[in-house]
Amino acid sequence: MCMMCVHRGSGVPRLKPRKRRPLGLAQPQTGVQVRGVEIVQCVQDVTNSVPLVADKATLVRLYLEPTSVSQPGQITAEIAWSRSGGGDTFVPALNSLRVDPASPFSLREQREDIDKSLNFRLPAAAIGAGTLSLRISRIFQPGGGDLPAAAFNIAPVTFTAAPPLRIRVIGLRYKAGTTTVTPAAVHFSYLRSFLNRAYPVELAPQIRTVA
Repeated sequence: MCMMCVHRGSGVPRLKPRKRRPLGLAQPQTGVQVRGVEIVQCVQDVTNSVPLVADKATLVRLYLEPTSVSQPGQITAEIAWSRSGGGDTFVPALNSLRVDPASPFSLREQREDIDKSLNFRLPAAAIGAGTLSLRISRIFQPGGGDLPAAAFNIAPVTFTAAPPLRIRVIGLRYKAGTTTVTPAAVHFSYLRSFLNRAYPVELAPQIRTVA
């Protein structure tokens, strides 16, 4: 499309203003609403009643209300964390989320599917022992501007120091007929993954393979 037009009588080209296109999601009148926030290490509930262990990988899950937008589109967000009255440090979401007010999903569906929430991985500096303050700093369209958001307060989070869970894992080689079976590295990875999800403490495993 030509961006130029000629001003009649002057012979001087004049720029024709470009129409701005919406980026797939009209800004809602009352603001994007948040259903809830979970701070998760292994298991958690919507009230965040499960205690959190210091220095353990922690994910913040943000649940949006799909009916609070006016048309389908992609949304992402950014949160801010601080400690002891210090300045904010900002963390972008790991993903974006498509919301459609005509096909909303329930809170249960959001909690059971990580792709239906906005997810933030807290850095190591944020998950030490003590109290952490969190807030939603902005909700926006990927590649676009901020969207108005309804106010939502996140209660302070406490991380408690705990001794690590020490486990010694011994992989045994054995024979099945004429075949020697040896545990592979992937088996130890699966075990560690399970223990991380099953026990809300930091792991300090010792792994050894013996004949």
